[in-house]
Amino acid sequence: MKPSLKNTLEYAFKNVDFYKQDNYKKILSENRGKLDHLLLSRLPIIDGNYFLNDFYKFIPSNPNSYIFDFETSGSSGTPKNIPVDVNFMSDYVNGVINIFNDILDGAPKFYINIAPPKPAISGVLMSRLVELVNGIEFVPGPGQRILDVLRNAYAVYSNHKNMGKKVNIMAISSLLFREVYSLNKDELNELKSLTNSLDVYVLLAGEPVDFNRVKLLQKMFNTKGVIDLIGTTEGASGYRFYSYNNIINNNDPGYEFIMNDYNVHYSIFDGNKLLELNNKNVGEKGELTITQKSRKNKTICPLINYNMKELVIFRGFYKGKPKFEFIGRSNKLTNFSVSKLNDNIIDDVIAGAILNYDVGEGYAEITRENGLDKLLFHFYKKGFNGDKNSIKSFLENALSNHEMELSYVIKNKLGLIDIDITDKKEDIPFYVQKGKSIRLMDKRGIEHY
Repeated sequence: MKPSLKNTLEYAFKNVDFYKQDNYKKILSENRGKLDHLLLSRLPIIDGNYFLNDFYKFIPSNPNSYIFDFETSGSSGTPKNIPVDVNFMSDYVNGVINIFNDILDGAPKFYINIAPPKPAISGVLMSRLVELVNGIEFVPGPGQRILDVLRNAYAVYSNHKNMGKKVNIMAISSLLFREVYSLNKDELNELKSLTNSLDVYVLLAGEPVDFNRVKLLQKMFNTKGVIDLIGTTEGASGYRFYSYNNIINNNDPGYEFIMNDYNVHYSIFDGNKLLELNNKNVGEKGELTITQKSRKNKTICPLINYNMKELVIFRGFYKGKPKFEFIGRSNKLTNFSVSKLNDNIIDDVIAGAILNYDVGEGYAEITRENGLDKLLFHFYKKGFNGDKNSIKSFLENALSNHEMELSYVIKNKLGLIDIDITDKKEDIPFYVQKGKSIRLMDKRGIEHY
């Protein structure tokens, strides 16, 4: 049955305590056949607090399909339990398939997943995706690397060329770089040879990825394009695409994400009311709000007017799908004198230094010196033999170009920028283990799962 808001509301009123109120039933009865933005505006707006302790209210007593209960990472707020059923997951995955249809003229048959496997949502998403497209999933085993599974993918392609040579690699960006950095020169050459023989598309999710980072990835192995996916367990997802031509022609596509509208309705909450997305409201800023539509007899109650707490600017439509610019989306914000740094900025300027000066991977930390904040960059020397002050000048200019506040801090010496270059690669591990936990802590103090 075609998803409909009517089915969603009827299910909610029958099954979920939060909605068992006469006034909402009255709204439904008065608006049959008028399932428009006005109806949505009269429904309550909820947020993740409902899932911190009372998530079980969203699970019916007799589900008619199996249920996933995800303990979210908390990247977009406080970690919480989100229960969803297999139909919801299929909707989510069909949104990803629509991305492939938009930019690749069809979903690939070959998939390599080096993001966290099941039971993490990335693993569930990938497996469900492979099921829906009748594809092949290559999952690295213990001790295996991306090079090992790419060999397997190429072997299958060589013997089944009717399946096409498009390969999708799904990864968290920092994990992918960690994999590539572990390869020696001969292995890197093999990686480039394999990726030249296949049409490799990389889907990055879980962390912001900037244009310089994408260009750095392209130098290491050949891709036909990089998809930067933004997604939440609650059902919102979107993408921006760095095509091969974008990358080699230094054409940054910008920060606008095209949102998947498969079974999802988007609005903006401006603090007082929900704003409908239309041409009159292009440029409006507010908090992203989603409404899940529903199928008849859907197992899990959808999220009605779920406030994502993501500040966005509505930028219009692409093929009928809304485009949003996500403001301030990063892993964390750090005060640096009177300005604010985020990890997006740090990753971008570090990648720029690597691209321009042949240094190896680096990280940055903030310390204090003589009462001033000091932003200290550490790099592995690799092939660099020049004056480190040239890199320092580059970093200062790159930071100044990112934000007016950073430019002000650097120009007026309200904060210090310095650089340290080491001959020892092991001095700059991209990750350190956090005790016995499966979590990894990178040198900037950010946890990754």
